[in-house]
Amino acid sequence: MTEENFQTRRPWLGPVAAAVCWFVGGLALSRLLFEAAFPAGFLLGRLSGAVGLGAVVAALGAGGAIALGNKGYSARLPLLVAFLPLLINVVWLVDPVVDPGRGRFLFAAGLWLSAVLLAWAALGDDDRRWQRLGPLLVVIGLLPVYWATTSQAVGAADTFEFQVVAPQLGIAHPTGYPLYLLLGKLFALLPAGTVAWRLNLASAIYGVLAAAVVFRLGLELWRRPLPALVGAVILGLTPVYWSQAIIAEVYTLHALIVAVALWLMARLTTGNSPQPTSHERARADEVTPGGLVSGQWSVNSRPSPARKTMVALAFVLGLGLTNHLTTVFLLPPAALAILINLWPTIARRSSAVSRRQSLVPLLFQLLIAFAVPLLLYLYLPLRWAAVNGEAMGFDRFVEWVVGGRFQGALQWGAWLRDPTRRQIVGRLVLNTWGWLYGAMAAVGLVWLLARQWRAALVLLLTAAGFAFYALNYYVPDLAVFLIPTHVVVAVWVGAGAAVVDGMAKRKESTDFADYTDLRREVMTARIGRAAIFVAALLPALLGVGNRWAAIDQSGRDGGEAWGRGVLALPLARGAAVLADSEKIAPLYYLQETEGLRPDLDIMVLPDEAAYRAELDARLAAGQEVYLARYLPGLEGVYYLRSAGPLVAVSREPLTQLPEVTTTDVSMGPLRLLGYTVEPVSALDGNAAGLTLYWTRTRPLDDDERTPVLYLRWAEGEPVIVGPHPVSDSYPVNAWRTGEIVADFHLLPLPDVACNKTGCELGIQVAAAPRFTPAAELKWQPVATVPLSPRPGPVGQMRRAFFDNFALDGIDFPATARLGTPLPLRYSGYDDGEGLSFLVAPPHAVSSLIIPTDRTPDLRVEAAETLTLAAHVEPAAESGPNVLIAYAAGEASAVCGWLRRPTTGCVVAEIDISGAALPEGATNFDDKLALLDVALEVDNLAPGGQLPVTITWQGLAEMSEDYTVFVQVLDAADRIVGQVDAWPVQGTRPTSSWRPGEVIIDPYVVQLSPDMRPGDYRVIVGLYLLATGQRLPVVDAGGNPVDDRVVISVIVD
Repeated sequence: MTEENFQTRRPWLGPVAAAVCWFVGGLALSRLLFEAAFPAGFLLGRLSGAVGLGAVVAALGAGGAIALGNKGYSARLPLLVAFLPLLINVVWLVDPVVDPGRGRFLFAAGLWLSAVLLAWAALGDDDRRWQRLGPLLVVIGLLPVYWATTSQAVGAADTFEFQVVAPQLGIAHPTGYPLYLLLGKLFALLPAGTVAWRLNLASAIYGVLAAAVVFRLGLELWRRPLPALVGAVILGLTPVYWSQAIIAEVYTLHALIVAVALWLMARLTTGNSPQPTSHERARADEVTPGGLVSGQWSVNSRPSPARKTMVALAFVLGLGLTNHLTTVFLLPPAALAILINLWPTIARRSSAVSRRQSLVPLLFQLLIAFAVPLLLYLYLPLRWAAVNGEAMGFDRFVEWVVGGRFQGALQWGAWLRDPTRRQIVGRLVLNTWGWLYGAMAAVGLVWLLARQWRAALVLLLTAAGFAFYALNYYVPDLAVFLIPTHVVVAVWVGAGAAVVDGMAKRKESTDFADYTDLRREVMTARIGRAAIFVAALLPALLGVGNRWAAIDQSGRDGGEAWGRGVLALPLARGAAVLADSEKIAPLYYLQETEGLRPDLDIMVLPDEAAYRAELDARLAAGQEVYLARYLPGLEGVYYLRSAGPLVAVSREPLTQLPEVTTTDVSMGPLRLLGYTVEPVSALDGNAAGLTLYWTRTRPLDDDERTPVLYLRWAEGEPVIVGPHPVSDSYPVNAWRTGEIVADFHLLPLPDVACNKTGCELGIQVAAAPRFTPAAELKWQPVATVPLSPRPGPVGQMRRAFFDNFALDGIDFPATARLGTPLPLRYSGYDDGEGLSFLVAPPHAVSSLIIPTDRTPDLRVEAAETLTLAAHVEPAAESGPNVLIAYAAGEASAVCGWLRRPTTGCVVAEIDISGAALPEGATNFDDKLALLDVALEVDNLAPGGQLPVTITWQGLAEMSEDYTVFVQVLDAADRIVGQVDAWPVQGTRPTSSWRPGEVIIDPYVVQLSPDMRPGDYRVIVGLYLLATGQRLPVVDAGGNPVDDRVVISVIVD
């Protein structure tokens, strides 16, 4: 339908169509408010409330459409088309899943798309205001996404380091990152949020600016704003880019530098540098033979725009090297861009002398511009002396800047000899873009090669350089090193959109605008171009909605509660805390930013040997040492005991029982002397803290297996299964007679129906050999813990009303074995007796949940949401099942926004089938299966490398990231080779595995040169780095039987 139709034939149609679109937007707004203000906003979940709000929004939208039409906005594009993106909300409105983050994003995305189309209708393609408006639209589109998903809390690994080091102008790990630290210091001075959030915000700013520059780059290359927006916005919404834009990291700043450098290179290769003024052109025509006649640049006159661009490019490259050394891969494409720009001039020179006279001054300027920002590296020796109290030294400076400690991970021949690397990099790129955008990128690259081959070559060389680096760099976080390649791919995707957009644009013609038929063709073409723009972005926008919860960091606390609890413990003054890479983050961050326990030496070290050397040295010097990590081999050398979750290592045993609640319980060789209990631990608000004080009454018999500990809440299932005391670090057979051993445990608070104060529940303990069946454990009561109502919400969001109850969360397993009890936690606003639950197959739902004419009372008086528990009978059928919630008696329910009253609600899904194991597979706790271990035993030789390929299969969704260990042991159980890593060289953490997905996981184990002929065993298993707890192997009944798989081999 053309604009002529709107204005003359059916003048009412445009406002009515706009009203329909805005009505959908109003419905979306009503659902957003209903779910955000639950349960108080119950009226917006009723048909009358939702339709009423939708009608108000529709009226306002129609009025706005009429006003815009009167101002001429519809001259280039029907307003109906401009407001059609609001219908994206339908995708969310028809989905019963409660996901406010997704809903808010799609609602905002519809508004943003409409705003872009209105701007395009007003400005067209050629208006120079797009140079400012386009980047602004990119910022408006991306910054709220990053803002909403970033965290206020400390991060992990490098993120935590930057959040601590930048505010203090300290020294970061190699390569030093002086530019990032100096900019980070400026952000740390902001008067809002936590220090961690300010540094996270910096990454968001860099990320949106980089995407904005990608828009400008696209605008330079094809002069059409809509395709340029496509590439820029899709880049900002790719998972790896988005994830780095919400944490304190260097990669979005690196992307910004790469994008600016590419933009400058494009200006050199396409001739789109700012054109000289008439005065500059006149001066250029008068130059001596040392200058260029073309007017591009001049030696003897005022610097030309092209020369300024070259100098700016050199400066940006030097600046980039002070942020990330991989900027070096921009040097070849930059040199190519400069050569392309200079080549016509060089070719015209009649002699080598003339060429030297022309180029030497320019090269000198480029060298100066490149070198000046490198002076930022002086930050390192200057701050090193201030931080460490000693000179850095030249050798250490060079080692730091070039990242010497990481050189072992960089193997330049890996791209050729290791096919796994090509598979990994290809998978990472494909997972980022998918087949659709990959095809668009391929089309865009071909089009650029045909239309602007010089710029295309520069882009291709840039992408290939960074991809080549990733092929040869063995690190777990490999995906982030491909971000510069993704910047280039985003340009190609935008070019692909420009190809399709260009097909529609060819039908536009303003020369014959007075002719009705041609006017109709022009309008049709513009409608088609708007549709192409929306269609190109639609998969990315819908993908963001689906992955919002997975990327969102706003709800995580970074372990700060745990860190505060640890630093509040009565640790010895001046003690050392040796932590792993996860636990150091909250401890050191709180110490440095809030001044908690400044007397403690908190540190992380590179490997077990370094930890052991540091521990030995400090204990020998008389310093108290605590471990916040697992460190083997201490038993029998030192005395160990718990200090909260830390392990206190001492040269002297504890022989006097501290002030505790005494008891006297014997369990085989163990005697429990006393305990302390914290009903709600300061370390974790969802767990109780229990410290047991043990002693060993006799040595173990020769044939007696070492007992481990099991704990549970009274009559419940074990919640602590099989660790050695003291965080699995101190086996009972290593204790000395008379020694008192403090043993700390965090027990997740029980799932019991206790909604009032004054409830109590007992804790029971058992000691037995590892992998003892639960039915054979002999439980002993230890302590009684008072329980209080626990605040909600829990688990996955729900929004459902029952009589006197409003359900806002459900925590229920996704898979379970047939016949096993099903733990259930739920939360809500409770004015009654809670809910009842039933597991049923889907085919039975229609008979169990039926419509009713009775509407439950939607007014709930409870002021806060509480967590409850329920008993759910095991499922009667295997296969897919659902969890149905219903209130007692004849009560009814409203199961969500605009839902009719029914007798109950489906609130969760569960697969009751047990682990679907292939024949011969090994089941690791119903979470994953080991299908095969392939060994190249011919390589099992002293000092050799043993290739091991493990085939896994996911059995259930996992939130944990397990570390795989592969050990080679000799007949005396000595380790002669070991690898610990996340699967597939760190690029496939177990939390990313899908049920049923098969993972091929290769390793290379370096063997000791001291191996002798004999029997050897290859051991394979998994553990959680945070706790050191291994994932158990379970039998057909779900009982733990081992924690590893053993393969026997013989070395001749």
